[in-house]
Amino acid sequence: MKKSFESQEKLLYLVEFGPVSEKVLEQQVVLDRLETILYEWAQTAGLEIDSCDVLPDYVAMTFYVKPLVDIDDAIVALKKYSNDALLKEFSNFQQFVVEGSLWEDGYDVELL
Repeated sequence: MKKSFESQEKLLYLVEFGPVSEKVLEQQVVLDRLETILYEWAQTAGLEIDSCDVLPDYVAMTFYVKPLVDIDDAIVALKKYSNDALLKEFSNFQQFVVEGSLWEDGYDVELL
């Protein structure tokens, strides 16, 4: 008997990425709002966040995904979604944008 896709085991990933400037995440209101944005993104993407730490110098989160999800595509979408949301809410962040993003190029990802 085949397992349905819904019952397949999910994979747990750790992803870490940082802002282009620590000034982006220096205010508590921004840290709190970014955490909410990340949870919103996960819900719309169908992913389950296990933990989320938003700190002034980087973001670290673990989340569960179905095995067929392309993790690189998911992280690119996460960074784009959070970038766009922060720029919409905090227009003064335009000064921190480098090459179209508030986030450093790249990220660290690990399968746990």
